[in-house]
Amino acid sequence: MERRPPHLFILEQFKSSLNSQEGLLGIGLGTATNSARVFGETRLIETYYPKVLYEVGILGMVAFLVFVTMLTYITFKAYRSLRDTTLRNYGAAFWVFVLFISYNTYYYPLDVDPVAVYYWFFAGVVLKLPVLEKEEKRTVLEAERPPSKKRRLKRKGFT
Repeated sequence: MERRPPHLFILEQFKSSLNSQEGLLGIGLGTATNSARVFGETRLIETYYPKVLYEVGILGMVAFLVFVTMLTYITFKAYRSLRDTTLRNYGAAFWVFVLFISYNTYYYPLDVDPVAVYYWFFAGVVLKLPVLEKEEKRTVLEAERPPSKKRRLKRKGFT
């Protein structure tokens, strides 16, 4: 068995996926996914984006790349908007995870259950961090107000 450098292996997988295309829409979802073998014949493609290209075609792969690029960009902007250093450190770590998993072509992390779940979870956490920071800032400001400035409910019988 001949061993090739990783970049040549990935290029070979891309060429094979491109040569097997019959149109712009790909061969079909699950046709290169090993867990779908109970539904029919599958093909082993060992790298992620050639697998996506094979299954959903060039249009689907481009659409997916645009989607993960926008998600990576939006999560980057969300984490960079944070001022609290603790939240910013968490946001940076989660964003780096989203970045690496979004463009990792050597393995298919978005098809593997624990990694895919963490990917979407951390992307959501990064997008929620600015909201959490605003809520925390509002809570701190309300706690620091003098008692005379705090709002009170004045109803009949209550002071």
